[in-house]
Amino acid sequence: MLISSIAMMELLNRIHNFKDDDAEYYARMMVDYCGSCIDNSKKASFAIDEGSAKWAGRGDCKPFPRMSEL
Repeated sequence: MLISSIAMMELLNRIHNFKDDDAEYYARMMVDYCGSCIDNSKKASFAIDEGSAKWAGRGDCKPFPRMSEL
């Protein structure tokens, strides 16, 4: 229930923008149940996989990129 309520609040924030920070600061939300904390990360802090960057956006190709056995 916690994850679904966080997802619903995030959806409402992107529609109505009621939080003080921009939506870019909430690109990834990690919930730690043991530590009772929520960690927010912005997209600029994500690691970029250069080997997979050229395949971005090609998920509906036949056969699936780099997985010809499928």
